[in-house]
Order: sequence, then structure tokens, then C-alpha cells
Amino acid sequence: MIKKIFFSFFIAFISTSAFAQNILADEKICITNLNCVLSVQAQQKVQEEINKTLIDKELYSQYRHRAALYFPSIEKIFAQKKISTDFKYLALLETGLLLNTKNKPENAGIWQISEENALKNKLIVNDSIDERLNLVLATQTAINLQKFSEPIFVSQKDSNLVCLDQNLSSFQSKFLAYSLIFKQNQSIDHLELIPYFAKKGEQLDQIAIFFDLDLENLLRYNAFIKKTSLFFPKDYTIFLPTFPSQRNQILDKILLANSDISFDKNQVKDSFHVVQPDENLEIIAKKYDLNIKDLIKWNNLDKDGIVVEEQKIWIKITKKANKIQTEQTYLTKNGDDIYTIAEQFGVKISDLKLWNDLPANVDIFKDGIKLIIKK
Repeated sequence: MIKKIFFSFFIAFISTSAFAQNILADEKICITNLNCVLSVQAQQKVQEEINKTLIDKELYSQYRHRAALYFPSIEKIFAQKKISTDFKYLALLETGLLLNTKNKPENAGIWQISEENALKNKLIVNDSIDERLNLVLATQTAINLQKFSEPIFVSQKDSNLVCLDQNLSSFQSKFLAYSLIFKQNQSIDHLELIPYFAKKGEQLDQIAIFFDLDLENLLRYNAFIKKTSLFFPKDYTIFLPTFPSQRNQILDKILLANSDISFDKNQVKDSFHVVQPDENLEIIAKKYDLNIKDLIKWNNLDKDGIVVEEQKIWIKITKKANKIQTEQTYLTKNGDDIYTIAEQFGVKISDLKLWNDLPANVDIFKDGIKLIIKK
């Protein structure tokens, strides 16, 4: 029995050592603009934390995936504010980089921002949106709250040198361990988060259709959004989860969405064509009065433009393809809000304001106001 236990322990030790053999705690580590010199005891503590992280392969895989996705955005914000990008490892320590973490009832997000501090920093927290879970806004707010002003290691007087010994805390050991483990931010499945500037009045589920993305996945990486049918109450940067095979098509669509071409994402379902039997790209181009070269470019097809039955082809809506608008009216009831009315009629908030010459800050309506709705 003793031999069996020892053998199991030995196998586990060998497995752990093999998994961690390429990541070792060095005597010297440069972090947060400090040069740290570790004693033998301090090195052992950091190595133990490295091994603990790596032995849990599932958790390590999740951490690695999130680091590859979120660290680039955090690094960019830190660099703009002249903050050491090494402070990004605090997010792994605090929350494992989970966007929707709520360790305490009043704190939320990867930087654990309280609702009180969120409101002080003009973040929206309601039933539709919780901006504490927005990666960009939460990181900017954490900087405003001076979460990165306290040094993790106390340097020697008038020097950037730090000597670390057996008194190294568990928190400090983990921080150093994560800095060594996650220097290489390579995603396991090569997923990339491409930023997209969603304009006020756009609807999330229509954005998902336009970019041909899974709505559930879109919500997962934009955890601050709580409603799939949300009309954005202001301009937002959201993230589009993208695989390499989708990248060119996503970037082309972002260019189109940001161009001056007449385009309405509320009609985006009309911009896809499913290839029918005996159809080729020439037939499809003639049907929509489009250029074959454009279809090849928009859909990332090879130069021969070969398509197969039931393949989804993206079609750009042009001005002449837009339907003639029809007009109707709606009489408001006391307490009606502009977001609900826009959602009810499937129109953009910006259009609703334009058609009715409404002020930019309009929100709630009184009883009996006649609104023009165009279709």
C-alpha cells in the first residue's frame, strides 16, 4: 500500500515537473520597472506558485486563453496612461480575468469596482447594462481610482532595486509567478477580439447577424450587456470574437459599417443570400446588380469565385437597393421611453430623433405626443 502511494506521488511529481520545466523562477526578475533580486527561499516560493498554476491544466488553459484575449486591450490603456503594463497580472490575481466576476455583492468586474465608485465615475449600472463588466471602461475607471498607485514591492531607498527574501508574501509570489507564466500571450484556439465601434441606437442582435457571429458568444465577451435585443444608449466599443478564417471578412464589414455607403443594419437579414442549386457567382451578381469582384472580396472567396449549394453569401446593400420609405405615426403614452419605441418599430433611435426633430437628450415622453415612424 505504501509503495502504491509513493508511486502515485512520484508520477504526479514527475508530471508536474515535466509540465513546468520550461518556466523557472529566476534569481533576477524585472517587473513594474523594478529590478528584483530573489533569495533562494524567495525563488522556491515563486517556483511553488508556478507549479501550482501549471499542474491544474484546465485552469491554466482558461487563464492562458483569457490573457491572450484581454491583456492586449489592458496593455494599450496602461501604456496610454504611462502605467507599467505588468500591473495587468493583478487582474489574474483578483478575478482570474473573468469579466462578470462578483466576489462581493457590491463589487463587480475584473477590477472589482463597487457600484458607488462606478456611479461616481459616470458608469452605467442598471438592468440592461453594467459598465463595470466592460473591459475598457472598467480598466479606465480602475486607473481613476488609483488601483495601480500602490507599489507591490518596496524598493531600496533612491533606487529601483528590490531584494526579496523568505518574507515574500503569497500575494507577491503569485504576482511574480504569473508574470513569468503569462509573458507569452498565445491563445489556445487563436480566438481574437476585434474592437467594433457600435453607434448609439444600434441593436446587439442585429450586429450579431451582420457580422455572422453567434449571439451567445458575442454576449460572453461583452459581459456588460445584459439584454440580447439591447439598443445601445450611447456609442460603445464592443468586441467581436473572431477566428482566423473570419478575420478578413469581419474587417471588411467593419469598413463597410463605418463608411458613408447608405446602409441600415436593421435590414441586415436582406444582405445575405443562400446559394441555390445550379447558381454560381455570376447569376448571384446579376440578381443583385453587383460586381462579381466585389462579391469575391466581401466573402473572402478564391479568385475563381466558386460557391456551393447552401453557402451563405454576404451581399452589400446599396442605395438603389434600399426600399422606399413608408410613413406612420405613433401617439405616446405617459412614461413611454425612446428606447422601447425604437425597439417596438425596429428603427434606430438616431433616426427617430431625426424624423421628429427631437433633442439629443430626450428619454421619457409625456402623454399624447405624435411621433413620425418611417419604414
